[in-house]
Amino acid sequence: MDNKPKYNILMLGWEFYPVFAGGMGVVTSEIVDGLTDANIGVHFVIPRLPKKIEIEKVHITSAEAFIPSESSLFTVNNYSSILKRTYVDTVYAPYETKNIFNQSEVTKYNERVKVNFENKVTNPNSIYHNDLFADIKMFEDKSALIALENNFDIIHAHDWLTFRAAIKAKELTGKPVVLHVHATEIDRSGENVNTVIFDIEKECLEKADYVIAVSAKTKNDIIKHYNIPENKVFVVHNSSNFHQPHTRSILSKEDKIVLFLGRITMQKGAEYFIQAAAKVLRFLPDTIFVMVGDGDKLQECIDLVNELNIEKNFIFTGFLTGHNKERMYSSADLFVMPSVSEPFGVVALEAIRSGTPVIVSKTSGAAEIINNSLKIDFWDVNKLADTMHATLKYQSLHDEMIENQGRDLNEQNWNHQIDAIIKVYELATKN
Repeated sequence: MDNKPKYNILMLGWEFYPVFAGGMGVVTSEIVDGLTDANIGVHFVIPRLPKKIEIEKVHITSAEAFIPSESSLFTVNNYSSILKRTYVDTVYAPYETKNIFNQSEVTKYNERVKVNFENKVTNPNSIYHNDLFADIKMFEDKSALIALENNFDIIHAHDWLTFRAAIKAKELTGKPVVLHVHATEIDRSGENVNTVIFDIEKECLEKADYVIAVSAKTKNDIIKHYNIPENKVFVVHNSSNFHQPHTRSILSKEDKIVLFLGRITMQKGAEYFIQAAAKVLRFLPDTIFVMVGDGDKLQECIDLVNELNIEKNFIFTGFLTGHNKERMYSSADLFVMPSVSEPFGVVALEAIRSGTPVIVSKTSGAAEIINNSLKIDFWDVNKLADTMHATLKYQSLHDEMIENQGRDLNEQNWNHQIDAIIKVYELATKN
């Protein structure tokens, strides 16, 4: 039997689980899992690997560590930075997590977070590392060299950080490029667009052979704001392999727990979550609200909680991964994603996989596939509060949401989405 891969893919990404900052790192690793299961060969290039990763059937290369076998065609600067969270300054996660699951520590913990935040933030207005663009240039040059030394059929790159590398590899090898858009600068920054990043996205999207968007919303933004032809952009929704049995293992079993998990930024609508929480507490005063994540709006959110005098009902955990993150999903009674702009929102899928019902904003990509979710306008704090209150109060509604949302996810599994990606590969290789 011939086991030769149907296609060999040179895949470029800034994250790959367990080296990841958020949803994109998890999603890219699950895409690779699905592709290899479908007999697609994948050579994944990441800026650097802080630890050795061995994954069956996947060849992973650290751009930083790569040494070309012949004289370099380019001058490549040394890569001095450590791969850290891409869109958030790392100083926003100085917090220990060992005490956050003890309700008696809630008030003290909030104050501790505030002190840590004030002591450690050096540039609260910047969400990018000072040397990020140098890192991107290094990745671009090294990826081009890696492309020249390997045989592959298609270049598949994830988000703007890797787009220039993909285009340079295409120019040197003549291979087609598929750019996978998990978020645009429009999503990340709203009206305060970083024009340098926007221009990189636009130039590369124009030069790409095909574009994959994680939602219809993202596709529409690519067409509208970047003027990319509609027939060049394909929607492939994310899915999730995450699974965590639902169990109440933190706080007391009587408390209702509402979870927010994501970057605490303008994009994620954190302030609307807090405003709605204050309204819910008028009727359910023992509810605990947990905000997992970090970002440039963290201090504003802490201040807003204190201003509303609801600090005894709030826990700020900082950035969580692994077992602590899983415990939060599986312990929550409700997950809320009130994003102002959310290209997809894989965290909503992870919550459902943990047996937790979700409320999502209408402007999220996840809302396109979770047909049975309760959907709200992010700005409608009163409606959000009413929906949260009803889900927490009425067990029949709570249970019905879990059952129906789980059914939605089963219909949007990775097998279906991987087939859609392979169809894009087929188009790219025919041209």
